[in-house]
Amino acid sequence: MVQHDAASPKRRVAAQTVRDPQALDRLALAVQELDRAEDLARPDELARSTLGVAHCYAELGMHDTAEWYYRQALAATRHLPGAEPLVQALTGLASTLSLRSQDCVDAADRYSCLERARDLAFQAAALASGRLPATREASVLARLADVLCACGDRGDADALRERSTGLGRQASHRTAAQALPGRVTGDVDAVACSPMP
Repeated sequence: MVQHDAASPKRRVAAQTVRDPQALDRLALAVQELDRAEDLARPDELARSTLGVAHCYAELGMHDTAEWYYRQALAATRHLPGAEPLVQALTGLASTLSLRSQDCVDAADRYSCLERARDLAFQAAALASGRLPATREASVLARLADVLCACGDRGDADALRERSTGLGRQASHRTAAQALPGRVTGDVDAVACSPMP
């Protein structure tokens, strides 16, 4: 069971400047969903709901709290079938750690956050590879490229961006090829460029 204080999310963010006032409402709803998931005791719902709360805290810029929820979600998703929930948890945690590093005053703490973010980004990228739909994988890789860039790993960030762009192109070519009447298979580039009868 995830230990959280369902009554206090709004109090915790009251002192923060909230750019999007609806973010507090989304957080309150996410905490309610987490409470319901705990009552149901279904691991898939618990993992999904914990991720939702983590996303909300990350959106509010509350990196320490977001990190805690992402770690809970990471533990919950490791035992679920399919790669998507685990990739979401790894990606969210990597992103949060890279952002949290900006709040670190001590250089050693900052370096530690960035190293953990980098390691998690590589884990997420490896796990996502070929296990997610192409458009989703492209989105994840683009976000992970941002994390690696923040970590100072520009070469690997560029490589992930290239993969992301390639996957995005493949997905759009596939969609275009499937939209052509009577053409579902074959060379996508040839189909997309051939004149319509």
